[in-house]
Amino acid sequence: MSRNGGKDGGSVLRVRIARPVDRPAPADTRASVCRFCPSALTSAESQPLPVRSPAQLVLLARDAWEDGLARMWLTAEVPDDVPHYVRAVRDDVPGMRVAVDCGPADACVLHQLRTAGVTDVGIHIGSLDDDVRARDSDAEAVPLSGYERAWDEAVRVFGRYRVTTCLVVGAGENPGDLVSGAARLIARGVQPVVVPYRAGTDALVRWAGQAVADMLRTVGAGNSSGAGSSSTATGPHPIIT
Repeated sequence: MSRNGGKDGGSVLRVRIARPVDRPAPADTRASVCRFCPSALTSAESQPLPVRSPAQLVLLARDAWEDGLARMWLTAEVPDDVPHYVRAVRDDVPGMRVAVDCGPADACVLHQLRTAGVTDVGIHIGSLDDDVRARDSDAEAVPLSGYERAWDEAVRVFGRYRVTTCLVVGAGENPGDLVSGAARLIARGVQPVVVPYRAGTDALVRWAGQAVADMLRTVGAGNSSGAGSSSTATGPHPIIT
């Protein structure tokens, strides 16, 4: 977790809502995880902090707010619990902006998240390449059309560029296809987040990431000219990790 920057900066408190001790994981849970999981793609020092109760999350939110952080990003092992956690934070630290990672199959809870006070959501595909995704995600991977439906619904609920998705560089995809796919996402109102997959792909990450960042800046400039004061109307901010 980074504590650089202030309430107007880009720092984010990342938190993982762990499975409560009184709710063990199902016996048939697979040991393998999708290698595109955003948590798995971060360094050890950047791993989300684990919490097991709304009270713990509220304490973290208070400390973060006092340290100048105004954004919190949540992942959860039990997605149904998230609205309860978010409401607890928003009731105690109303200025805290809360974002949530969810799967494409969780689109039905988007309205619940919005009502609870969530401002942004991440629905992460990892790769737009069907072959790469089938190889590196679980055996029951959602098809691209499933993600597209989830993104469209999320954009409808939260607004344009309040929805993000990770695009992994270095997993065997065609770099040009990644950039053109990012352009389609941006046109859809979804903000791509470019992340590295393998060591040794730094140059590729910089190239693809810069191309996506340039597109996002162009969209942001176009939307801000003549747009109103709404934060959702000013377009996306480039994200490269």
